[in-house]
Amino acid sequence: MNFEKELTSLRRRLDNVTKIVDPPKLKMIIVDENLDQELPEVESLTQWDLVLKIEKPPIQEKVAHS
Repeated sequence: MNFEKELTSLRRRLDNVTKIVDPPKLKMIIVDENLDQELPEVESLTQWDLVLKIEKPPIQEKVAHS
């Protein structure tokens, strides 16, 4: 089989390929405690959700220098 015929055959086969299952919806949720945002409820999340929590920095106590 020459190259052109093989390429045509492969294109026909590719045209018949379809998606069987929809891909999952990937979601990233950013929660910033500095903006008083709260984490979403666990029930509303799926295994494909990524939650990024930005915590408040620790409180720095003023240290008196001697």
